[in-house]
Amino acid sequence: LLEQRQQRTLGGRVGRVGRQDALHLVGYRWRTLLPDWSIDFMPADAGLRGLTRTEEHRIEIFVRDTDTAWELARVIAHELGHAVDLSHLDIDDRQAWRLARGIDDQIPWWPDDGQADFATGAGDFAECFASWQVGSSSLSQVAGRCGSEAHALVGALALPD
Repeated sequence: LLEQRQQRTLGGRVGRVGRQDALHLVGYRWRTLLPDWSIDFMPADAGLRGLTRTEEHRIEIFVRDTDTAWELARVIAHELGHAVDLSHLDIDDRQAWRLARGIDDQIPWWPDDGQADFATGAGDFAECFASWQVGSSSLSQVAGRCGSEAHALVGALALPD
């Protein structure tokens, strides 16, 4: 099913309808599981693809003219990973993630304001969340690829009992 959804949208550029296609490519029921969160689509930003506004519970997705729905879905899924982290994970969950992924305790969980997160625990979790949702490869700089074990742990942490 994931492969069919990717094939259907890979060639299409993102307009208003493409944004909805991108949201549909992400299977996580975020409106139900993250009811206090919103997603806003913004004009392209030179350095950012997405931003999670923690205080406002808002995700901003920066749309480029060249984005496909699948590329946008990947960014949405990564940022939703941060929303899940902030809303559902606690310190014990984050420690379990570190142990499962082999992330050293010296690696920060959160990035500094405005910095890329690929070299942090939060970024690794968000990358594996995106991989779990849309089948993308991980850009994490602190752990390897997100395989079935990482996906199983993401699912256990992201879905309520």
